[in-house]
Amino acid sequence: MQQIDLKAIDQFIEAFPPGIQLRDGMFEIEGVYFHFTREAVGEDTALCFTATLGYLPFTIESLSKRMELQAIFLAANLLERARFWIDTQQFLQVEYKVTTQQPADNEEILYQFLTFYQQAQPFLRLVGERL
Repeated sequence: MQQIDLKAIDQFIEAFPPGIQLRDGMFEIEGVYFHFTREAVGEDTALCFTATLGYLPFTIESLSKRMELQAIFLAANLLERARFWIDTQQFLQVEYKVTTQQPADNEEILYQFLTFYQQAQPFLRLVGERL
């Protein structure tokens, strides 16, 4: 199992020092650009992290890559937190949605992202190697 790039995680955390609220937007870790949103649901908070990883190749030469990517996404269906899919425009996507039981502060947001990222990272690397 490969290790998460802790330097990238540290940069992500340092970008949001205590007292500054994380805002919706984009951030990059290990070459993957994630989009982050949150929404108040009563007293709880719905968090969503998404990323577009690339597109499913369609050339004759890419048949084996396409099959490998589809196999990776099929295997990723077993993940608890990360949802990988191919959208209608053939873009490769990953997403994590969670509702916290309280208003989400920075620590809760970082915790939720890191638990998602730890689980998704091996699959993200496999996808990246094939694009």
